[in-house]
Amino acid sequence: MKKIIFLFFIFLTTFLFSNNIYINNYPFEDEFAQIGSIKQILQDQNDFIWFIDEYNLYKYNGEDVVKKFENKDKIKLNYFFQDFSSNFWLATNFGLLHYNERYESYSLYPLKNNEIYNITQNKENTLLLSTQKGLITFDKTSQSYQSVSEKLESYSINKMGIIDSIYFLATDKGLLEYNPSDDSYLKFMGGQEIKNLIFTYDTLWFYTDDSLFSMNLSTKNIVKQEEDIEINDFLIYEDFLWIAHSNGLKRAKLYDFELEEFDIGFPVNYLFKDNGDFLWFSNDKYNLSRINVNSRFETFLFDNSSFESMVVDEDGFIWIANGKDLKVYNSFAETWEDIFIGLDKDILSIKNNNDKILLLTDKEIYIFNKKDYSTTKVLKTEKVITDVFIDTNQNYFITLNDGLYKLENELLLIKNVDNIISLIGHENKIWGMTTEDELIEYDIKNELFEIVNDTPISFFNDLAYSNKIVYISDDYGITSYNTETKEFSTIISDFPVSEVQADRYGNIWFSTKHSIYRFFPLEKRYIEYDFDEGVYINNFSKDSYITKTNEAFFLTENSLTSFYIEDINPNVLFHPLVIEKIESNGTIYKYNEDEKYNFKKGNVEISFDYADYKNDVLVRYRFESDGEWNYIDEKSIKLPNIQQGDYNLKIQTIDKTKKWVGGEKNIKFSISYNIFTTNYAIFFYIILSLLFILSLVYFLMIRIRGKFENKTKQLIRQHIEESQENSNYLEKLNKKIEKLSFYDPLTGIQNLRLFEEIIEREWNLAKRKKYPLSIIIIDIDNFKNYNDEYGHLKGDEVIVKVSNALKSCLRRSTDHIFRYAGEKFAAVLPDTDKPGANVVANNMKSSIEKLKIEHKKSEVANHITVSIGTSTEIPTNIMEIDAFINEAEEALLKAKNIGKNRIIQHNDLNKNDS
Repeated sequence: MKKIIFLFFIFLTTFLFSNNIYINNYPFEDEFAQIGSIKQILQDQNDFIWFIDEYNLYKYNGEDVVKKFENKDKIKLNYFFQDFSSNFWLATNFGLLHYNERYESYSLYPLKNNEIYNITQNKENTLLLSTQKGLITFDKTSQSYQSVSEKLESYSINKMGIIDSIYFLATDKGLLEYNPSDDSYLKFMGGQEIKNLIFTYDTLWFYTDDSLFSMNLSTKNIVKQEEDIEINDFLIYEDFLWIAHSNGLKRAKLYDFELEEFDIGFPVNYLFKDNGDFLWFSNDKYNLSRINVNSRFETFLFDNSSFESMVVDEDGFIWIANGKDLKVYNSFAETWEDIFIGLDKDILSIKNNNDKILLLTDKEIYIFNKKDYSTTKVLKTEKVITDVFIDTNQNYFITLNDGLYKLENELLLIKNVDNIISLIGHENKIWGMTTEDELIEYDIKNELFEIVNDTPISFFNDLAYSNKIVYISDDYGITSYNTETKEFSTIISDFPVSEVQADRYGNIWFSTKHSIYRFFPLEKRYIEYDFDEGVYINNFSKDSYITKTNEAFFLTENSLTSFYIEDINPNVLFHPLVIEKIESNGTIYKYNEDEKYNFKKGNVEISFDYADYKNDVLVRYRFESDGEWNYIDEKSIKLPNIQQGDYNLKIQTIDKTKKWVGGEKNIKFSISYNIFTTNYAIFFYIILSLLFILSLVYFLMIRIRGKFENKTKQLIRQHIEESQENSNYLEKLNKKIEKLSFYDPLTGIQNLRLFEEIIEREWNLAKRKKYPLSIIIIDIDNFKNYNDEYGHLKGDEVIVKVSNALKSCLRRSTDHIFRYAGEKFAAVLPDTDKPGANVVANNMKSSIEKLKIEHKKSEVANHITVSIGTSTEIPTNIMEIDAFINEAEEALLKAKNIGKNRIIQHNDLNKNDS
């Protein structure tokens, strides 16, 4: 059985609600070339994917596709279903087909002169079947069919759904609402064939040959949502309606219906949502495809491109060598531009140099001016140019096929070395590799050149530098070279590695033919980012780059994938701690957890390192006998003038909340005196004199020592108990103070201080992600009159009830409610547009009115009402956050001035009130 190969992947560069959409296509090899258009997809209880075409049932386990049904009689398959016992039931044009995977057995239960279109589990042993001649049940125990109603036998039922014991039927003659309790039905859309239907909790969606409709299940009101669209299938996932149609794929928010088109280049026939983040679908061009709807990667795909090299400049422009020309991407404007250079030969590599780009062909170097797009030739040689490195002093170091050169007014030879093919540098050092897998090292300042012949490298690919380590990728993995100790170490030896880059955290990113990985040097482990993380897979072997802002780029022959490293969650809960050295009185010791060190009196310093992925890790330490934690944010502990004794020092990594995050080391040592460095004789005579004196007072001391010790123990015990009580009290007090500083003590919701922090955070996030941010400010009408009439205690009760009602209107965890002022409240709604904010505001206003709190002194009603002002903006660098808040305040003031008990949106201030 052959494995599925991935021949082609199509990427959708649509950005909607901060989700990028990616498609993986799975065409099958020759032995499965007979697979027809896939009609349905299903995921079983073991997460295997099953699907059917017109005549066959298949199982896909992630690698292999197995045909599970040898359909010699050409029975047409319409639908299949897995029951509670994991048995498969297939709807066919001859009846029900039962498949038991465990025994690999099939049973056909014929249904004469009828065709089954759909299957639903009715009861434990009963299936409900939509057929060409009405609605039929199948009893699995008696293996018999029975018609549900004679009234339905004249209808061909395409799809059915059950809600509250009422059957909704998509038929060839309209939409039916059937009540089995009294065998009656209502018909809607009579005379039109309803192809399919699906439910949300209050809406029925269905479509005909050319239109999409929705029905309110309470009012039975039908609305045509879209027309002139040929729909093949649809489903609901995460508040979106996804639609498969003849030109591709569409989706729309359920409660703010506006279809968005995804131009994927082929029809989509069937949709299916699996247990993870993937939406699967079938199509005519490829057998099986899927979309990762939660990916944080962005990929650009270009046909007829031949990418070779890339750089990202200081202005965020991505420059790519594309044959004899350049392609540039403006990441701020999100636009691509093709720049015609028209060289005689292909551009093999490019380098960024301030306002210029260096273009390298096999024997020429050009400078491209970014400002005027002019090109100037700076070098032509008969030898082959392999790489260029530009140091901090703007010196050009060039490798030709016979050595390393420095370009000034002319080429100056530094060292003859055959076939240096790649360079990397840091400060005053340059490293390179040759085709013979030799490592070269050049000290620019001291003009020292060194060749390392005996390396463990085989078929070199790329170089990267981080923290005094050069990382070298080859056809067998990654090898590290310590630039201080001159030692090589094997990092990865499992598979070929193409590109390798280092980020500013010291982690190493590398690519293979099909994946992108991250390696954590301290932990000596790596993470693969593959299809499940949404990476666009297509031979990452051309080039890679990581900017100072930690945006990573990986280049293939015809695509560019980018992502922000901070957006990729490494799922790290453990931050390891590594003891680098222990130093005492000038002597350095290697750390061994099982060893107990013996130091002389003096200073002890412990140096260590730890993994810090998000710059939020601290260190604490304490002596076992002490119990008091000491907190530091450095990577060394200095213990000056430590006294004689035995010590057990515990060191831990913690986060900023002082929570332990896994790293821990124990260091045992003792401090002793060297008696040969003291005047032992004088010490001996002093001891003798003291013994003589002490003997005179011994009998006196022995009498009072018992009382003294008892009293001392009592005082110490009392002191410890009091200290413990004080410590517990202070801890509780600190927690209470912290809560009071961020939460309103009356209502328990967040206060103005936390409002200012959260709205600033959400403003900046919305600005970066370019989605709308909404704010709602609510004010209780005539609240002063209420306090004067009913008293302040009743007024406080109103504040609490109103806050609870407002809080209940926020359904998402990302939404926030605050007590903004006395009788004012504010809500912050990220990723919410103007209609969405209006829906929340109306819900808030209605929920307050439903409280029906009596208010005799109200100017607008006999109960408590509120006035509401809202504002919605997509933040930009031009607009200030204070102006955004003032818009909502102005809208609220307008609502109060024109009669209260209403909602005003800032954008409607100049319109007539409704």
